[in-house]
Amino acid sequence: MFYHQVYAQIKNENVLNIMVCTDYEKANLITRKIYGNDAIAVECTYWACGIGDKYINGAFYDSTCEIAREYKGSEAENITKLETQVSEDNDTILDLMYENDKLKDQVEEDNDSLLDLDYRVSQLEDKEVA
Repeated sequence: MFYHQVYAQIKNENVLNIMVCTDYEKANLITRKIYGNDAIAVECTYWACGIGDKYINGAFYDSTCEIAREYKGSEAENITKLETQVSEDNDTILDLMYENDKLKDQVEEDNDSLLDLDYRVSQLEDKEVA
């Protein structure tokens, strides 16, 4: 649970200010008192946004609307992503270990075949000498 969250104070799609507040209701009330009833507060704790940016259809953009601001993700989301990545990496490692074991087995078989072939060649050479 958060004790404080970051809110963008927005009016007419313009980010006018960034503030810290304990909850959305308070942030929205403060924003409307300062900027008027058509202003809103939007939680932006995990967005790379700032004063002068735009807020359009649930996303933040730079002042020219050419660059979307990056969503950084919450700690829980980032932990989930990390856990997923670790799990995928572990699966990849297990797959590689399995392939490595198969290659080792193939090398052993090839070595046995070469030893057998070498033995047969030596037997033929012994017959030729005799």
